[in-house]
Parts: sequence; C-alpha cells; structure tokens
Amino acid sequence: MYNKLRKMGYEPMSEKSKMRFRCDGCGECCKNREDIILNAYDIFRIRKKLDITLEELIQKYAAVYIGPTSKMPLIRLLPVGEEKRCPFLFLNKCIVHEAKPTICGLFPLGRAYTEKKEVLYFLQDVSCGERENTQTVGEWVSGFLGEEGIQCGKYWNYMVIRLGNWIHQNEDKCTEELYNILFVLLYANYDLQHSIEQQMEIACKCIDKYIELLDEHDAGQALELLFEEMGEKESSVGQS
Repeated sequence: MYNKLRKMGYEPMSEKSKMRFRCDGCGECCKNREDIILNAYDIFRIRKKLDITLEELIQKYAAVYIGPTSKMPLIRLLPVGEEKRCPFLFLNKCIVHEAKPTICGLFPLGRAYTEKKEVLYFLQDVSCGERENTQTVGEWVSGFLGEEGIQCGKYWNYMVIRLGNWIHQNEDKCTEELYNILFVLLYANYDLQHSIEQQMEIACKCIDKYIELLDEHDAGQALELLFEEMGEKESSVGQS
C-alpha cells in the first residue's frame, strides 16, 4: 500500500504526521463529486440524523452498484445538477453536517488500510481552505470521528478486505442472490436504537461465518445456517 500510494503521487502519513489546514466552509469539496461512497457507519449516522430508513436513503440520495474493481456491493451518493453537487448540500451548507460521510469529514485527508490492518493517510492536493492551523493527522481524524468512528472504520475495513479477498477468489460463485445477501450483511442489519460499534463487531463475525459456510453451501443455504447459528448464540446468551 505504501508503494501504491507513492505511485499515485501521495506520501503516506501516520497519525503523528503534521498537516496545515482549516476548512473555510466554501462548499467546493461538495461539488463535482461522483465518488462519495458510504460505509455502514456513515449510513447509520445519516439515517439517524434524518430519521429515515435505508430504503428511503437510497431512493432519495444514493445508488447501489457493484464496484468495478472491488466487486463489492457499494452505495454512493448521487450528485445533483450541473455542478454535480452532493445531494446533502443545500444553500451551500451540509444538511447532515454532524453526521456527514467519513470521506467528507476527513477531507482533505484520504485514508487507506493495509491487509495487516495498518491505517495510512495521505494529503490530497486541494486549493480550498486556510493553511494557518497546524495539527497532527491523528488530531484531525479523532476530532471528526472520535473513538467510536475510528473503531467502526477498522471493523468496516476488516469486512471489506475479508469479503473482497473471497470474492476475487470465487467470482464464479458471485450470483445475484449472493450479492443481495452481502448487501444485507454489510448495510442493512443495523438497529438505530443500539450501539453501531457493537453491531459492526457482530457484523464482522457474521461475515466470517458466512464465508466459511459458503465453502460447502450455496448462498441461500449458507444464510439460513448463519441465521440458525447466530440465533442459537443469542438464545444461549439470554439463558446464561
């Protein structure tokens, strides 16, 4: 990943690296955007902020597609108008500011993960904002995400790498039914009344188990067995 970032013209940064940037609220980073991809943590927070279902979020603001490289089911925000502005930008202000997507909150930083679960950051070349404030990358990231967001990012990265590796090794098994199930496991199984961090931890375990079951069963059978096993675990916890 280090070499890949350098080939793209970015210098990998750690949490201790220094950066000079302060957002001036110009809204330019919200325009000409067709690349705002949402993770499960983003979706949870946006749904909670707007008090909407996952279905409503997709119908009003987003699109689901299979990533051409990752081969994963992805959700991205649909740009609006000639400026291709983010659908949450209204009167040059973000209507979900407190729950804005991770990719927006980290701006101008980009984030990447290695397969060893290391987190790398890189500073994008942008002309907006002020350069009067100096802070570490870690301060910038924690200021937006906090401990919960950082941990959820790690859980999401684990799921994406785990599933991505399996998909690339088993493309012949990637049916429409499988993609529909993966979509549910990745994005749909979250209750807004409970901790997102705990739910994403459980989602990681579900993904692990589901992949194991796919070695011997088709997509539908594996899902039934997964629900049976998870249901038994919940019952045993309730009786203990």
